[in-house]
Amino acid sequence: MEAVPKIVWMALACLLAAIAIPLLTPIARRFGLVDHPHGHKTHDGSVPLVGGLGVFLAVGVVAIPAGLVSIAGWPWGVAVLAMLSLGVLDDLSPQSARPRFLWQGA
Repeated sequence: MEAVPKIVWMALACLLAAIAIPLLTPIARRFGLVDHPHGHKTHDGSVPLVGGLGVFLAVGVVAIPAGLVSIAGWPWGVAVLAMLSLGVLDDLSPQSARPRFLWQGA
């Protein structure tokens, strides 16, 4: 049996993220996890803060059967968790550009 092409796994991750984000939106609104326009943010109304989590969950679900997760791939997992934690931290208490840039670079 031929292995599933990586493009199929990527498309599946995109589809799952597109499904996960709208499902997480009411939960975010219920718990007040929304971003309101102020300062440099010009969006209309409150925006739920679940996009990063939806993408993280979708990629996580796809990465296992796609064979992208293994003991040898632990640095990838650490990097993904670091980016997710940075996003959560920034959502809870906006960080200036310099620390975010340094964290992302590390």
